[in-house]
Amino acid sequence: VYATMRNLAKKEPLEEAAGHRLGKTLEIKQLDVCDEQSIKTCVNTVSNAGMGLIGPIECQTIEEMKTVMDTNFFGLVRLLKEILPDMKRRKSGHIVIISSVMGIQGILFNDVYAASKFAVEGFCESLAIQALKF
Repeated sequence: VYATMRNLAKKEPLEEAAGHRLGKTLEIKQLDVCDEQSIKTCVNTVSNAGMGLIGPIECQTIEEMKTVMDTNFFGLVRLLKEILPDMKRRKSGHIVIISSVMGIQGILFNDVYAASKFAVEGFCESLAIQALKF
């Protein structure tokens, strides 16, 4: 199991919770899906980055909304841009995408999160058709 986090300086609570499993069945890796170099360094791990933003839209800033989209949607896009060329070259591989039911049905006060997951769903539907050629 790989646990990823943007800031490894904050890993101590996770290390304590992992106990004897740390280094045996659990490794902690640095990964910031908003940083392409970080992705390249950690590209062999599973992508499960995400963040939410709950509340009325008028209480949220555009910057907060951009951060959700950058993490939940563009983070996935960055990862796929890194791995797809090699998968196409090899003509093999699997992509596992972690999404949310809110990519299909939005709920109250989760407007921006739902929008980011709708973007993931639409992107992946299109990508699946494209990948059939390889």
